[in-house]
Amino acid sequence: MELIAVLVIISIMVAISTPQYFRARERSMDKQAQTILELIRASERQFHVETGVNYPQPSGASATNIDAINGNLSLDLVDDGRWLYNITSGVGSGASFVANLTRVGGWGYERSWWINGTMYNASCSGNCP
Repeated sequence: MELIAVLVIISIMVAISTPQYFRARERSMDKQAQTILELIRASERQFHVETGVNYPQPSGASATNIDAINGNLSLDLVDDGRWLYNITSGVGSGASFVANLTRVGGWGYERSWWINGTMYNASCSGNCP
């Protein structure tokens, strides 16, 4: 009887703590995405200063390969399979770039974070915190 009571208490504790753990993990991943996008923005600015154009080229092109992004923007980002990367260079005068990270495998936490050359902070669309 005592064993059953202990098992019931442990089950209740697990049921309460598991959703909180997943929310905390997703908040942490959101911070990771924002930091990555800020690094990409800074590297894009440096790339533009050095080359006079935005990455990727030609204008309007998209880059999704993390190795190409790292090589061209002098970054060392790790593809852990949690985010899909996409950088699109701007089209038209004054346009620069848009960098986008889309959450993969979030089980109800589907969302995208994005930033462009004129933003100071990343923005979220979808199931955002």
